[in-house]
Amino acid sequence: MYLKPELSLYFGLADADGPNVGQDLTYSAGDYVEIGFLNYLATKPTTITYTFPAANLEFKVFVEWPN
Repeated sequence: MYLKPELSLYFGLADADGPNVGQDLTYSAGDYVEIGFLNYLATKPTTITYTFPAANLEFKVFVEWPN
């Protein structure tokens, strides 16, 4: 997936226990969470970790930055 660092990535994470039943695993206020990359442009890490303490969840994004 190629993204412009100035833009955000919106994603949802849910489990499916049965027909029409799902639970938001991030316990976010909406149907998705927003993660951004703009704050990392100066350091350009290869791994960015996002945490969701309310759900005891850790989400890692592995990044390859353009030259």
